[in-house]
Amino acid sequence: MSTKHTTGEGVVVQNPDSCNESNAASIYWGDTYVADVYRNYVGSELVGKEEQLANARLIAAAPDLLAVCIDLMQHASLTEHMSAASVERARAAISKATGEQA
Repeated sequence: MSTKHTTGEGVVVQNPDSCNESNAASIYWGDTYVADVYRNYVGSELVGKEEQLANARLIAAAPDLLAVCIDLMQHASLTEHMSAASVERARAAISKATGEQA
């Protein structure tokens, strides 16, 4: 399976914005800017700082989590010790992340 997403180590950087009192947690993969997760901004008024940073860290870790899921599914000796439900959840997560059919 070829990688279609931006590659690089995921890093979260907090960027305070004094103009509108919002605060973005920016996600970079390597040197490439990927996304911002906001709080105190339109649509994210109820998001607190801890939740904002947790969301940003999850996005930053997504490529690593995807790689682990793919690795696990490629090793039958590991999947035979997993419940059928866990195997299906891993396959569904891979499909969701890659946009491919399970």
